[in-house]
Amino acid sequence: MAKPTTLAQALEAWIVQAGLEKPFYEARAVVEWFELAGPQIARVTKRVWVERGRLYVQVSSPVWRQELHLARSHWRDRINERLSRPVIEEVVFC
Repeated sequence: MAKPTTLAQALEAWIVQAGLEKPFYEARAVVEWFELAGPQIARVTKRVWVERGRLYVQVSSPVWRQELHLARSHWRDRINERLSRPVIEEVVFC
């Protein structure tokens, strides 16, 4: 007898079959930014979006922008780790 499919597995299969895998994970990357950044950084984040494999984070403070820019590869790695796949190639703070 076959093992039952979980709802998560069924949804993932449907997302892949519908060709929505890339936009789904890009949208999740935006959500993960706010989860990983925490409240202090979220307060200075004005806008977040994904375009062509890049996560753009608009930051209201030049000081925070510089600080975050220095750790951009760290942020990329943490987001991709949370997504369990290499969705984000680069994080751009603007």
